Amino acid sequence: MNPLTDISEAYKRWRHSRGFGVHSPFAYDLVKCVVSPGNYAYYGYNDIDRALLTPGTDVYNHLQHDAYLLLRLLVFLKTKCLIIYPSKQPVMECAAGSAGVKCGVMTKASLGNAGYDTLIFATNISFPNEIMKAMNAGAAIMVADSGMKLKDSIITAMTDGLILEGRRIMIAIPRRDMVLTHYSMKF
Repeated sequence: MNPLTDISEAYKRWRHSRGFGVHSPFAYDLVKCVVSPGNYAYYGYNDIDRALLTPGTDVYNHLQHDAYLLLRLLVFLKTKCLIIYPSKQPVMECAAGSAGVKCGVMTKASLGNAGYDTLIFATNISFPNEIMKAMNAGAAIMVADSGMKLKDSIITAMTDGLILEGRRIMIAIPRRDMVLTHYSMKF
């Protein structure tokens, strides 16, 4: 790939993640409150940090960052239900608890009940068709460390709303009153 293209894309991700060039008011508010909130901290950060230190917790490099981002996203979207896949992610469940959100495990039945008050957090997907149906019903999705195939299927499934895409993380929020908008971000 052309190194100048890489530099250009990195610059574009940096600009968008600071709110520059983001023209939708909803997307701008999301970027300023969720993606790069500045020195603003939530009380739930302490709960997440304690959950990270719990013995037996499976920790990966970006777990704290992902949990903080998930907490801010849950609060911003006023989510009532979080569906997690794969199950048994105590740090993400802690983030949901800190936001006052009911947490459930991803099954075909739970995806069938998903709506505009639901957020799906997944690190990989076992049944993408049901995910797409849930998104069509209005459920938002945050995907971390997934392959390009899943990201491409989410992008093609979205008809309206907002997509924020980074190297590791993708957030897709269906909104009936918003033309499909796609921004690259530095999460």
